[in-house]
Amino acid sequence: MRGLLPREIENVGRCAFNREAQIDHCDVKVIHPDGSILVGTTESRYSFDAHKTLKMIVTPKMITDTPFSDAPFDVFPVRCPEVAMWSILNEKGPAR
Repeated sequence: MRGLLPREIENVGRCAFNREAQIDHCDVKVIHPDGSILVGTTESRYSFDAHKTLKMIVTPKMITDTPFSDAPFDVFPVRCPEVAMWSILNEKGPAR
């Protein structure tokens, strides 16, 4: 297809999900546009909050060349609307 640019990959790594413990362990490398790199692991624990909403607690353990907090944080995953996904996948931009 002409005019479409290949997506740049910013995150690379590998994840393994432990079904019994409901934990996702990931080894990650995040390359930012400014050239800084985050390398390390994340551990995501899945549970439900008091209102029975799916909740994920992410604990990063990063080795990095830029300031980064390894403090755990909560995430509330939601389904991304299909129209948003199609818009992102079909996005055109200037050549880099």
